[in-house]
Amino acid sequence: MTTPNAVASRPGTRISARRLYGGIGSKEGFNRIGILLYAVPGLLSTVTFDRNRFGGDFRLWLIMATIGYAVAVVMYFAGGAVYRRLIPRFGEHPVLVQLYFGVIGLARAFVIFWLGTEWELIPTDDWWFRLIGGPIFTGATLGIAVILGINFTRSAAEGIRLNSERLRLNELQQSMNQRIETQRAELAGRVRGILSPAIAAVRSQLANAADSKQVLNTLNHTVDEVVRPLSHSIANADVAEELSANSARSSKRWAISLWHPIVARRVVIPQLSAILITISSLPAAIALRPGVGGFSLALVQGVTTLLVLSLLRLVLGRAVMPIAVAGLIVIATFVADQILVVFFLGEMGLHFTRAQELDVYMFGFVFGAFFAIGQSVQTARGVAVAELESITESLALLISRLRQEIWLNNRRMAGVLHGPVQAALYAAGMKLSSAKHVSVELIGEVERDITAAIERLDSEHRIDNEDFAETINQIVSLWRGSCEISVFTTDECSSALYADRNAAACVVEVVQEAVSNAIKHGRASNASVMISLAGDSLAEVRVRNDGKPIELATAESSGLGTQILDEICHEWRIENSPTGVLLVARIALAR
Repeated sequence: MTTPNAVASRPGTRISARRLYGGIGSKEGFNRIGILLYAVPGLLSTVTFDRNRFGGDFRLWLIMATIGYAVAVVMYFAGGAVYRRLIPRFGEHPVLVQLYFGVIGLARAFVIFWLGTEWELIPTDDWWFRLIGGPIFTGATLGIAVILGINFTRSAAEGIRLNSERLRLNELQQSMNQRIETQRAELAGRVRGILSPAIAAVRSQLANAADSKQVLNTLNHTVDEVVRPLSHSIANADVAEELSANSARSSKRWAISLWHPIVARRVVIPQLSAILITISSLPAAIALRPGVGGFSLALVQGVTTLLVLSLLRLVLGRAVMPIAVAGLIVIATFVADQILVVFFLGEMGLHFTRAQELDVYMFGFVFGAFFAIGQSVQTARGVAVAELESITESLALLISRLRQEIWLNNRRMAGVLHGPVQAALYAAGMKLSSAKHVSVELIGEVERDITAAIERLDSEHRIDNEDFAETINQIVSLWRGSCEISVFTTDECSSALYADRNAAACVVEVVQEAVSNAIKHGRASNASVMISLAGDSLAEVRVRNDGKPIELATAESSGLGTQILDEICHEWRIENSPTGVLLVARIALAR
């Protein structure tokens, strides 16, 4: 069993291609960013590649490209609306979405072909290219664009959450001492507000020389009906409620820092790039060389891309550079890759016109930009996730410290009420009942005792190192004869607890609760306590006893001090073993 105070694990910074592809089938799959990004290859493929093949008025080609893109946009959002409604009933199906992107490509190709033949820009025998190339090209490029859109959306969400947690951490760091003091002052004020009328009644009766029996009745009533219930209420107060107001304003903004240093090779993904660029270039390759020759051209494209990008990863090694620089290197490499492709194809007997060469180079530039932007966003997301993990842990430790302080404030106040205040009232009653005559001196003495006890409400009491060692020894002595207890504290932990008296008080409480429960509920006759450090920011208490096993499923509701452990521990767990029961509790240190 573990407490809810344990820090939840965060997803890793490396996202698999399978997971990214699966995102196409999620509710994020039909995103606005994806269809906007698709506009680049969707428009350029028509106004550059197609126009260079057949010639004609640039304006007409631009109009056809725009209309084709508009058809894709309408089908994209209409299909997205239907698909999102079907997800709750049929689940997510990325392959189905990918096939639908192919249908969008077919519809776009049909519109362009129809307009092109009507305007005598596209020959009628080009239908086979539209039939095959349209679905393949759009299915691939739109799929890539949507994945980029998903990645950007998720990265933005991580970034916004990171900024919000940063704000929360900064605000909590800056206001922690003030929060503690405010909580202590509010608690003292609340106690005074409840206690003052009862104390005022006692003082009034003393000042008016009321009958001692009447005063005694008032004192007893104050102790039984005011002080004791109030001390119990404060001691058992829910710390979670005290922390419920601990919320900072959330951030709504996030932006990628283009100058954030990264390991540059993370932006380069040879295998995936080669596969996607091969599929995307296949329609154009078949148009240039129908049949098997087209597949050979696309294969040359893919192999060249794989080799060039693999070489780039090797050259970059572990080099660290700004995201913007790494992105520009990737774009330049993709363009250089296309220059090599043109060269190799020329050696194979396929020569390009100048315009066609520019098409190929532009193709490399667009793909390079897509991959550079996509991986830069992914890398920035990884940086944000890693920082978020660190901030989350820091927040958890800080909240654990704040929870300790609130709990200690409550216990100190309850201790003052249960101890000095209650004792002063009892003592006053005893003095008055034993006195033959209630003199002015006696009244003054009683009032001074009560006043001094009340003033303790505003005093600070913190355990020092001598108190820590002495208290631990007292626990051992208390149970001697019933249970043999051995305690060991490492020197490093002892020093840390000496510097952090609040944590020391919490360690004492954990040891006390663990030993007491082991003896009372587990009938333990032996217990060992090990107090050490768990990292730089945590003290770890391990209490092992030979008592009977506990029911872990019902331990939380059994009243075995779990509320105290939840409130003062950063994390804790209890487990049964063949030799007894083990409690492991970690307490945040002020480091």
